[in-house]
Amino acid sequence: LQFDDYLNLLRRPLSRYRFVGFIGCSGAGKSTYIDALLARHADYKDVKVSRVEAGRPLSWVEVMPEQPSVIVVDEVLSFGDIKKISALLHLGHRVLAASHRPRWWHWWLRLYGPMALFQIDVQAYKIKTELVKRGLASTPEAISAFIARFGSNYQDLDIVLEGYCGADFNEALSRFCKFNHVDRVRLPAL
Repeated sequence: LQFDDYLNLLRRPLSRYRFVGFIGCSGAGKSTYIDALLARHADYKDVKVSRVEAGRPLSWVEVMPEQPSVIVVDEVLSFGDIKKISALLHLGHRVLAASHRPRWWHWWLRLYGPMALFQIDVQAYKIKTELVKRGLASTPEAISAFIARFGSNYQDLDIVLEGYCGADFNEALSRFCKFNHVDRVRLPAL
């Protein structure tokens, strides 16, 4: 698993947090960050981990272990999912979650103990690092324009670069914006 710990969480103690949430648009790396923490972080070694995908009622019932453990929740989309997470926290579980919803949706989970939220679709650093890995020149202005339009996510970066191989990032973004029309759509409040 190739992973850039741009938030420096692998060295940060996380065991005190009952809820750790990664917030961002699709393709921002929320699930990748969770998988890296589970595989590499000392606080998650030798811990029972269960996974559930939000929005599937049956899977929530199946994941409820009797002993407190770490539960990974993918794709938090509704307030109903937040209620289910609060039930897991109430039962003593720790939760790692990938969420498309804004930070304030998660704030009331603080009632169950310390929490950490990371907005991961706004960092220019991770896009710059990815472009350097790919050997592509870029300017801060082009990276800022990309993030303003698409958010800081790898999925849209791949789409922008896909049709413009060999170009530097500035040129690829310019061509993409000139010849393609893509709108970023926000999920409706549920």
